[in-house]
Amino acid sequence: MGALRPGAVHGDGGLIANTGASRRPERGNRTIKGTALSACPLPCYDLCSFRVHLDGEQIVHIAGNPDHAVTKGFVCSRAKGLLERHYSPDRIVSPMRRQGSQWQRIPWDAALDEISRRFTGAIEQHGPASLLHIDGAGSVGVLKGLGRRFFNTLGGVTRLGGLAARDVGRAAMQADFGAAASPAWSDLTRAKTIFLWGRNPAATNLHLIPYLQEAREKGATIIAVNPVRLPLEGLIDEQAAIRPGADVLLALAMAYVILEERCWQGDFVSAHVNGFASYAEAVAHFSPEQTAEEIGVDAATIRRLANLYAKGRPAAIVLGAGLLRYRDGYLAVRAIDALAAITGQLGIAGGGIHLASEGHEIGRAITSEDEGAALTIAANELAEAILRRKAAPTTAEPAIEVAVIHGANPISQAPNMQRSIEAFQAIPFKVAIDFYLTDTSRLADILLPAATSFEESDLFLSPYNDYIHYQPAIAPPRGQVWPEYRIWAELARRMGVDGGDEGAFWAAGPEVWLEGLLAPYGVSLSDWAGGGPRPNPGLQVIPFREGRFATPSAKVELAGEGKFKPLLERRKVIPVHPGLEPQGDDRFRLIFAHRPGRHNSQLWEMEGDDAGLADLALHPDDLRGLNLRPGDDVIVETAWGSLPLSVRADEGMPSRCALLSGGKPLLDGGGVNLLTGAAIVNRAAGDTDSQVIAINETFCRLRKIALAEHIG
Repeated sequence: MGALRPGAVHGDGGLIANTGASRRPERGNRTIKGTALSACPLPCYDLCSFRVHLDGEQIVHIAGNPDHAVTKGFVCSRAKGLLERHYSPDRIVSPMRRQGSQWQRIPWDAALDEISRRFTGAIEQHGPASLLHIDGAGSVGVLKGLGRRFFNTLGGVTRLGGLAARDVGRAAMQADFGAAASPAWSDLTRAKTIFLWGRNPAATNLHLIPYLQEAREKGATIIAVNPVRLPLEGLIDEQAAIRPGADVLLALAMAYVILEERCWQGDFVSAHVNGFASYAEAVAHFSPEQTAEEIGVDAATIRRLANLYAKGRPAAIVLGAGLLRYRDGYLAVRAIDALAAITGQLGIAGGGIHLASEGHEIGRAITSEDEGAALTIAANELAEAILRRKAAPTTAEPAIEVAVIHGANPISQAPNMQRSIEAFQAIPFKVAIDFYLTDTSRLADILLPAATSFEESDLFLSPYNDYIHYQPAIAPPRGQVWPEYRIWAELARRMGVDGGDEGAFWAAGPEVWLEGLLAPYGVSLSDWAGGGPRPNPGLQVIPFREGRFATPSAKVELAGEGKFKPLLERRKVIPVHPGLEPQGDDRFRLIFAHRPGRHNSQLWEMEGDDAGLADLALHPDDLRGLNLRPGDDVIVETAWGSLPLSVRADEGMPSRCALLSGGKPLLDGGGVNLLTGAAIVNRAAGDTDSQVIAINETFCRLRKIALAEHIG
């Protein structure tokens, strides 16, 4: 067997992917011989249902499932990307070991024996906390949670937490309502007023649009709250183009109007809300007239929006990830939750807050989690924690000896990429499970090939969506690929977890595991033989309908002056919001957004419809002010690093802001987290689980690349 360079993805991809492995045939004039139902595994609002066309065991085409009540036969371009990923010649389809600067194929037994030996040695010498387990939201398959179950059997390992922006919003909803619970999408058609707050369905949530269109046809008014102008002409009635990060101030100013004009629902507040007095005391400091300049819209507009929300009942608020990427994102969600509470728009048809529903996640029980045993590191602190523990280990926090990463790409996705690379290089032994050599898996010592969603049985669900999808394996695994659950089962056996109830669990297999998850809901795989979508049995169409909330008091717990005090103190010292640039400052705020056809760091290896699309979007006036033309190259410089990027014009951009998509691999000219840093991350005062990865608080300077630099 020939040795492979770590970077040999494109040029030597055929070697990595095993030249004997089958590749996707061209459709040509072939007769499609069968179909199977599948689902998109990407963590997305829409959770598309697929109809997969087969020629024998080969997948030849992916189309939308016309029988699905939500996606109705339409899927986005990422479906094609999933098929291309499955058959890519660059895909890794056998275990690999790093040998110096090269990769060498090894048998599964050799790989697993070495991993289990490293686990045992680290635990015996330093304790289970010397093992770092990183799992992410790379897939919404519930059996991906079995990695957590395996590591829970080893004791109190170290675990990464808080990488996803949605965790901030969920923490806020849990503080207010006791649980994250959102109405069904279909309930939006009963709303008279809808606020799209920080969500752009045209880019991230296409299948929500038909519900919005139906609501509008029935007379609903739709308002978008977003600093970036959305391409939703004909769907929205108005856009409130607020300043970046001003969401919490807008929510508090709207509340000021609602209380001042007595539009709040006293009966609901008396019966179902705690903390109203302290909340009202905080709101009294945020009149529209005092905050309009900071928010970026005039006081009359703020008052009109407040009256529209309070009086245009029922009113729904659809939250997106946009407002969760600022330092006040947690407080913004709590302030927005409070708008629904004081106007009595919780637990009613057409009302509520749409973000995520943890009750939908029926697969959580499979992890058999004892979170109290795990030592959790917040994502913004990961690199520093690894290096600190390396330099000064303690019994409670030993140095990280072994790291295992699956369903995640933290080098690409976590702040301060350069520091993260340094930290991972300091870990003696690293294991990655992945499809390709990513920014993270390139640093691994053992690389295990990941199965695609078409090669394994699983149940797919999303906290944002009202449906679940069961899919039996559709295609045989390529090369020597294993499903992740087989990897964990084999490691459990090697680690001595082969007796008792836990041993019986690992011996059972995917169908038995899924039957156990579904049984409490009266659902059986035997009645679901062909797979496909069905309503999530954990769905509540209208959460909190009985007026009872999941808090200890069974009431909404409003954030009060104690929580909003940091905003008050900040305004006493600096009479403008941090999002406002001082006069004459030459910095630009970076706003991060999803790239069409990609999902965070996934699918960048595919040629997409956005090929050639410039990376950095600026308002045309800002381009002219910098003497730039579309297509020019610039150096983007921040306190943490620099990156060369090309620019494009976008009329929808706010002034002095630059829109940048993340996820592009470092070796392909990406690596946007070279520009971000952990120092920009803040914790909301007094809340231990409200970590905010505030990447939209990153400021940069732009410098045009001179022709001489290109030549050099």
